[in-house]
Amino acid sequence: MTTKIVVDTNVVVAASAIQNIQELDLTIKHEFHDQSIQLFSLFKENNNCSGVLVSTVKTESFKVLSKAVRKVFVPDSLSNPQRRELFYNDAVAIIASSEEKMRVLMKRMSYGRLTQRNSART
Repeated sequence: MTTKIVVDTNVVVAASAIQNIQELDLTIKHEFHDQSIQLFSLFKENNNCSGVLVSTVKTESFKVLSKAVRKVFVPDSLSNPQRRELFYNDAVAIIASSEEKMRVLMKRMSYGRLTQRNSART
C-alpha cells in the first residue's frame, strides 16, 4: 500500500527557495529548506510513499514564491548591503531559478483532489 502525503504550499516554497551565490561564496536558503527537501527526497527514493499536490497549492505556490525568495534574501540587507544589491540586480534570475526548482519538485508528485468526508452518520 502506498502512503500518500498531501503537500502544503509552505513545504513546496521552502524546498524551492535556495540559491548558491558564487560571487559571495554563499548559499542562501529558506529556513525550512532542509526539512522540506527531505520530504521530497523521500518521494523520490521510496516507492511506497508519494506526494500529492492539489491544484490550489500548485497555483498558490508560484504566487508565494517570489515573496518568500525576497524574504530569504533581504532580511539582513541592512547588515549586508552587497547581498541586498545582488538581490535587486538579479531578482528576476533568482526568482526564475527558484521557480524552475519548484517545477522539478512538482514533477515528482501526483495531482489530486481532496474530498471532504462526512463523518456524521444519518
